[in-house]
Amino acid sequence: MKLSDPITRWMPELANLKVERRRDGQPPEEVALERPITVQDLLRHTSGFAYSNAVPSERIRDAYREQNIEAGREAITGDEMLRRLGGIPLAFQPGTMFFYSISTDVLGLLIERVAGQRLDRLLQERL
Repeated sequence: MKLSDPITRWMPELANLKVERRRDGQPPEEVALERPITVQDLLRHTSGFAYSNAVPSERIRDAYREQNIEAGREAITGDEMLRRLGGIPLAFQPGTMFFYSISTDVLGLLIERVAGQRLDRLLQERL
């Protein structure tokens, strides 16, 4: 895995992500990503993901909460979280803005998929 690798190589659930574009006085619209989210974006919090309590878009905030992305109502599997996340637009184009987010959670799931084992077991074996 390289820092420049697109995460969709291991996370096809995120292959059709869109970005919410907001313009003054107009309803938000969903546009294509200008480039894919990379491993480096997850590490730098420049993926376009957000936390529901801080996202600048009510629409995205409500979608995160309705889809239980942060497991606030009940536990969900990582695979289910990614499936649900794939239907919610990003708050920003990847690589354009630093914004604390669930990037760390997605990075943990990415590591699990690349390694082929749970993150807790991987860390226990290697640390």
